[in-house]
Amino acid sequence: MTKNLPLKDGPLSPRPIAKLGGQVQTPATVQVETLDGQVDTSVASPVKRVRAAAGLHVQRTTPVERLPVTVDVPSSGMVRLNLDMGHIVSGFVRFEIQAQAGTVLDLAYLEEPLKDPTSNIDVRAGTRYIARGENDRFQVFDSNGLRYASILVHGGQGSVTLQSFTVQEQVYSWEEGARFTCDDEELNRIFTAGIRTVQLCSHDSFIDCPTREQRAWVGDGVVHQMVHLATNRDWRLAWHYLILGNSPRSDGMLPMSVVGEIEASGAFTIPDWALHWVHGVYNRYRFSADRDVVKGLMPTIERVLRWYVPYQTADGVLKDVIEWNLVDWSSVLVNDTSSILTALWARGLREYAEMVGWLEERGSQRWAEGVYEQARAGFEVFWDEARGSYMDHIVDGEQRPEMSQLAGASAIISGLAPEARWGRIIDTITDPQRLVVRSWIGGNQGEYSQEKTQKQIQGMYEIDWDAERQIVLAEPFMSYAVHDAVAQAGKADRLPDLYRRWSEFLVEGYDTIGECWGWGTHVHGWGCTPLQV
Repeated sequence: MTKNLPLKDGPLSPRPIAKLGGQVQTPATVQVETLDGQVDTSVASPVKRVRAAAGLHVQRTTPVERLPVTVDVPSSGMVRLNLDMGHIVSGFVRFEIQAQAGTVLDLAYLEEPLKDPTSNIDVRAGTRYIARGENDRFQVFDSNGLRYASILVHGGQGSVTLQSFTVQEQVYSWEEGARFTCDDEELNRIFTAGIRTVQLCSHDSFIDCPTREQRAWVGDGVVHQMVHLATNRDWRLAWHYLILGNSPRSDGMLPMSVVGEIEASGAFTIPDWALHWVHGVYNRYRFSADRDVVKGLMPTIERVLRWYVPYQTADGVLKDVIEWNLVDWSSVLVNDTSSILTALWARGLREYAEMVGWLEERGSQRWAEGVYEQARAGFEVFWDEARGSYMDHIVDGEQRPEMSQLAGASAIISGLAPEARWGRIIDTITDPQRLVVRSWIGGNQGEYSQEKTQKQIQGMYEIDWDAERQIVLAEPFMSYAVHDAVAQAGKADRLPDLYRRWSEFLVEGYDTIGECWGWGTHVHGWGCTPLQV
């Protein structure tokens, strides 16, 4: 006979972060379109229905000043309501309608207007609502990010009234007390946009964006963390990022994204993303000096750093590192023997050595310092004296001509470059006459290019710039390394002019910072590097 033992629950710990909330957002403009044609009801996804309808003939278009709006749904067609919130918002979509029972609303939540069915706009989120004929009020149960809501109204004849449409924002709060203003309105706009962007990407965790993915990427979050440290007096989410990311695989490496399907799948990772998390722990050490917390994270850091050791050559640099070495969406080269991977790893080694030294863990400190010195001694092989910076990589023992901002910047922030070279490196990698924007992934219409992605997966890298002379500009995310290098080299007075490039995101009503130069989402926390600490 067996006894049923009572279940033992652990303690109910206090919530470690603030409650989410925000303002109620309403549409800035409303447009009504009457369409020819019918919805293909065999298509289950409301998003796919909205996309397909983008190709239908528009009989007439009627702008509306504000809600409520009443429309007549024709028997041979449908009505599309286009709502523009005026800027990106994130939270719970709420709406109220008056319609006959059985009337269907298919909604898609968009960053940009959907102009045709083949548009490259990445649309993933939507809702279907079927009217019951009375008390038709609904709140979507999950948080969605959007600027535009496209609503197809069909399945019933007669008049339909959209009484209201709002988004109750569900984002992390900002505690006042940290502020910045100057007499340059362009820089003020960038600063304000950066806070707004990171707030939209601050939920129960740091997420890449509130629109496309809402994933907690381990590397991205270091920028969110630094923006919180610089602009928000509530640092709890900045520290919670480290707890969520502290979820190593059995081999010690961190997943590229946590608390989601990527981590659950146990698939490949982006190893260098873990090195940004290490930098986030270093920020915890610098800003809080909490010995117990920092000490608790040291075992994970050491395992991450030791994961790279098998790829260190006898000369001390990293070669043929496996898995997805993304580094940045810019066209950096890391195959074979990589200066950038070596330098990011070396920065982690140096930061770890400093922290364990502070904790008086001398054995770990000696190990990290010894491995770092091997990397420093071997790093000279990447130096290009004629151009005044470091090359991206070496292939089959020969230095390749490809050079990026990140090769030089990472050499400085890791301390691998002799200090006497820092000024010259910064002059080289910030020279606008040499810089070129290139990405292995970005398309020409603001999209992730499937063709270019497939080429990258197959290891095909097409150099379509003058690699002997030009230098590849870092994308917004890894510009944080460039900014750190500029400041470390004593040239912080150049940063305001470098920051001005971020104004390219603040157009057509968007008040947020985007993902990449010329492509990607309009709201991406990792791009807010002008606000970093």
